[in-house]
Amino acid sequence: MKQQEVTPGFRNRQTFPLFEQLVEAVRGWELDFRQLGEASFPFLLEQYATPQMLYSRVRFGSRFHQMGGPVAGFRTFALQVSGSSDFQWCGLPVKHHSLIVFPAGGEFESVTLPGFAVFTLSLATGLLESVAEKVFDRHLTDFLSSGGFVCD
Repeated sequence: MKQQEVTPGFRNRQTFPLFEQLVEAVRGWELDFRQLGEASFPFLLEQYATPQMLYSRVRFGSRFHQMGGPVAGFRTFALQVSGSSDFQWCGLPVKHHSLIVFPAGGEFESVTLPGFAVFTLSLATGLLESVAEKVFDRHLTDFLSSGGFVCD
């Protein structure tokens, strides 16, 4: 799927009866998802962008095989919405309280159940590097490796 550019000031909050409509509306992400069942409720997409961050929230009404890439030039962090089911992300177990850290410039893969809902926050890598250096007098890699991981 072709990744749509994120422009500062972009805002969107919509529900869609078809997943393909959500994919057309999403910005910043490279998505290659396969719907594995019938949807029991509409798909939700919420996105807000500034020059330094992209907030997203999605809710899926069916089971999905998810593959793709996060927002380029940003580091992305994700938390499930309360009540979402546990699942596997890149071969790692994700519990309802886990924080997912997406890899820098990498890909991800998972299978999620109906009712999957997640918040993501993508922060510009330059911003994170600047904060690490100015506030902590350290390099970002002292805090955050380039790989993806799950924190409980």
